[in-house]
Amino acid sequence: MPLGQPVELLIGGRRNATYAVPARYAGNFAPGLDAPPRRLTDDERAAATRAGQLLADALAGRPVDELELQSQLELLHRLARDAEGEPLFQLEDGRLVAGTDVAYRARLD
Repeated sequence: MPLGQPVELLIGGRRNATYAVPARYAGNFAPGLDAPPRRLTDDERAAATRAGQLLADALAGRPVDELELQSQLELLHRLARDAEGEPLFQLEDGRLVAGTDVAYRARLD
């Protein structure tokens, strides 16, 4: 998505209503930082490959250790956040909203 793209942040309200709040996409940033996402190190890529193989084994029905699987899934989530970053949006009043849990859609003017 291009920087400055108009979007609507989807905010849940009372009685299952959803409100669309206008904002602009400000880019992806590393979680908790004002820096862009980073590339994974060689060690992190190797760990992600091993975690992906364990997940593939579990999905294929092969027996895996449940605690190890949970640990590897958390590793994959953390590495994805580090490499992809979190979207950052600027509201019309200048406030910033960030996070992977923010629901949004492109606004077509």
